[in-house]
Amino acid sequence: MTGEMILIVDDHEAIRKLLTLVLTQTGYQVRSAENGQQAIEQLLDWAPHLIILDAMMPIMDGLQFLDWRAQHDLLRIPVLALTGMKHPGSREQLLAAGANAVLFKPVRLPVLLPQIEQLLATPNPTVLN
Repeated sequence: MTGEMILIVDDHEAIRKLLTLVLTQTGYQVRSAENGQQAIEQLLDWAPHLIILDAMMPIMDGLQFLDWRAQHDLLRIPVLALTGMKHPGSREQLLAAGANAVLFKPVRLPVLLPQIEQLLATPNPTVLN
């Protein structure tokens, strides 16, 4: 592990804490935000290699954040969407909005960690799953 930087954006504190613990123990540098607006504030002075993004959050949800990301030419930072939205088409909606990969909550670490590694290892990633 080379200390890649990951921004976790999720409105659930327990999820942020758990992901931060697991990812820092794995060797990543991690910051977190409670919603898309806080994520934007983080991006003003920090350039992560990957964003893990919840889809449903207050203030600015994941879809709104993905739209902002596209408008501000930040597509080079891959986004792994983690969502509890399991209605038909939710995965496709997130991918169409600009997520590079989508995993559904609850996600297991043996699924999450390889997906993170794959996104980080792919230059200019497009849809991976």
